Amino acid sequence: MLAHNNYRILKEVSGMATSTYILGIGGLSQKALTNNSRTEMFRNANLKDGQAIINIATTVSNKMIVGPIYMQRSAITTGYIIEFTDNRNVVSSEKNQNTDNSVSKENEPQSAVVSSDIFVNVEEGVEDARFLQFLLKKYDLNSDGKISQIEANAVTKIDCRRHNLTSLKGIEKFPNLKYLKASGNLFTSVDLSENKKLEAVYFKSPVLQKVYLSKDCKDKKVWLDFDINLVEWK
Repeated sequence: MLAHNNYRILKEVSGMATSTYILGIGGLSQKALTNNSRTEMFRNANLKDGQAIINIATTVSNKMIVGPIYMQRSAITTGYIIEFTDNRNVVSSEKNQNTDNSVSKENEPQSAVVSSDIFVNVEEGVEDARFLQFLLKKYDLNSDGKISQIEANAVTKIDCRRHNLTSLKGIEKFPNLKYLKASGNLFTSVDLSENKKLEAVYFKSPVLQKVYLSKDCKDKKVWLDFDINLVEWK
């Protein structure tokens, strides 16, 4: 079982499957497509003894190629490869393929293994209790009541829409964050200047007055789904 730092996160792995449909006919069922993407994920993972996959999630999307006539459906399954540091918790890769700890897709591949004894307790810098509970529920993968630097580094997408948040303080602790969706909250300003890898930010709020962004984001033309006049580059 997962508990108290008895494992380390190695990287995220993914698998993809696609199918085409003409006038909605043909192609694979969504269940078969999902199963194929899952199988591909495990093939790409190439699990070794003492490794497993957690937080498995599948995202299905449709793409219209020629109006409503020709459509392509894709399924992408992702999960984290972990390595147990306690031999009592080793689970074979075959058994783990039948275990689905599904959550929403939030992360991106991390090739480097960070020492598990390096911790940055994100909760120390979080002002909003609701935001803290959201972060712990989503990203405290080993359920130890805090978010390690390993866990924070793995996060590339945060979707905290409509949580009545009054502050996003603490989000700067996620250095690899690329996509942020935070519409429908109550904060009037947010500082994202430390999140230098952002590619898209979605804010829709009548109370929002100021958004601080890194000039690195300006240089790479980050996608902003809100009034650019609210931005101050730092």
